[in-house]
Amino acid sequence: MRRKGRLSVFDDIVDILCKYTKVPREEITPKTNVMTDLGLVSMDFMEMVCDFEEKFEYEVPERDFGKLVILEDIVAYIEGKV
Repeated sequence: MRRKGRLSVFDDIVDILCKYTKVPREEITPKTNVMTDLGLVSMDFMEMVCDFEEKFEYEVPERDFGKLVILEDIVAYIEGKV
């Protein structure tokens, strides 16, 4: 897969997150915690990870799930893998 710019990765991730929350897009920031700020439950989180895997063509190992909590960390993680 070709490398994407940081803004593009951020926007793609926010697009995915918006499927799982009622929080308005404009309130989602790089410091957003996907569990506490967006109210995701564990099933939502798992589906979100599956969406990341499909979108970015990368399988996230379970041991890395803990790195996918704060939006800016998710962006950095995805950028480091694709």
